[in-house]
Amino acid sequence: MSIRVSLSEALRQAKEEKGYVYEDLIRGTGCSKSSIRYALNRGDNVSLEAFQKLLDYMEVYVKIETESPEGGYE
Repeated sequence: MSIRVSLSEALRQAKEEKGYVYEDLIRGTGCSKSSIRYALNRGDNVSLEAFQKLLDYMEVYVKIETESPEGGYE
């Protein structure tokens, strides 16, 4: 799974849990409705800056872990 897809899923879950609507996200982030829509639907063509604005506004923090096919890293 790509990083953008993972971020998108985290944002979509937070939006649902917190009860935000698009207008809340537009006002709170200054992002366009199109950018927000893309960010919530797999993240294609969305800048990392837009993801960060949405994460900050919704007070969502992400943790990135790595692992190898052999089970190493973290």
